Amino acid sequence: MKIKCRFTAAVLLSFITACGRNVPGETAGPAGTSLGSALSVRLDDWRNNPPERILLNYFGEDSAQASVSDPAEIAAIIDSFYEITVLDETDIFLTDSDYFITLYFSDGSSERIAFNGSNLSADGKNYETEGTEHLFQLMDKAFR
Repeated sequence: MKIKCRFTAAVLLSFITACGRNVPGETAGPAGTSLGSALSVRLDDWRNNPPERILLNYFGEDSAQASVSDPAEIAAIIDSFYEITVLDETDIFLTDSDYFITLYFSDGSSERIAFNGSNLSADGKNYETEGTEHLFQLMDKAFR
């Protein structure tokens, strides 16, 4: 049975825990549960208090970097996270397709999200995803 949960990027370890995957030092919730309201509130907080800048990096056969500071583009990137569903852990690893998204906030804090291809990367593992197309379209546009 596949476990499907909405993805809130900044709190990935909490995401994994909420979906029933064990993380050292964390208590797992029941398998198949959706993300709790605290995670949804976090993503909603990004909408209400967005980062000042988002740095996008791609490392593959070529490399690309883009800095996004336009409020409309930042809002579009944050909104695209709502479209992502994280599925099961996967053994698939691509050697030339890494994406890093770093959100920089006005208080000096930052959040980092990593993808290997379209798979979410966290804690040395990859997780299959669905719904990343819009996010990757926005990144490709920023890289041009």
